[in-house]
Amino acid sequence: MSSESHQTRLNGRVAIEMDKVNSKMDPMGRAIADYHKTKKASKLRVFSPMFEEDEIPLTTLFRSYDSMPKIERKALDLAKERILDVGAGAGCHSLVLQERGLDVTAIDISSLSVETMKERGVKKVLEQDFFTLEGQYDTILMLMNGIGIVGTLERMPEFFRQLDKILAPGGQVLCDSSDNSYVFDNVWIGKFFASSSINAARTVAVEIIVQTR
Repeated sequence: MSSESHQTRLNGRVAIEMDKVNSKMDPMGRAIADYHKTKKASKLRVFSPMFEEDEIPLTTLFRSYDSMPKIERKALDLAKERILDVGAGAGCHSLVLQERGLDVTAIDISSLSVETMKERGVKKVLEQDFFTLEGQYDTILMLMNGIGIVGTLERMPEFFRQLDKILAPGGQVLCDSSDNSYVFDNVWIGKFFASSSINAARTVAVEIIVQTR
């Protein structure tokens, strides 16, 4: 892989960082586009050195509000004013918010995902890297392990600097994440975070759901 792009892992999610993502290096985008067109693609296979091979049904990326987990529905209910949907994928969250008459912009680095969202009716879609995004937003959504775009702990300062730049005064960041400790103790912990300002002291865990397998 060239110096212009590299892969990092956070929460078991692969983050591909580059100016553009071509179709050969975009399995998620290709899967989303194929399912949208044919409804035949069934599952995404996920590999990580931290846990056994996993599979994600493609329908998960196209689900309706009623089919979403409680934690995602809560985040959508809290979203307000100018909303940014980061790593929007197939656009399921943006479509819910758009149907409610809210001002939502969906971004993704996958051109295939962006094209799919446009075809599905998402009105404001950008093929855009979060870290170079301009403008300001009152709500920033990073759902379905969206925080994985950060890649490594070492990149967290850059992430917070960008949030400080694009989050409007009084704004909020809503994200969820999976705690990989379940690999060792067979417990999955989903965390839902909301922050009214970007600094370490104000990032607060609002809700924690623990499900034993």
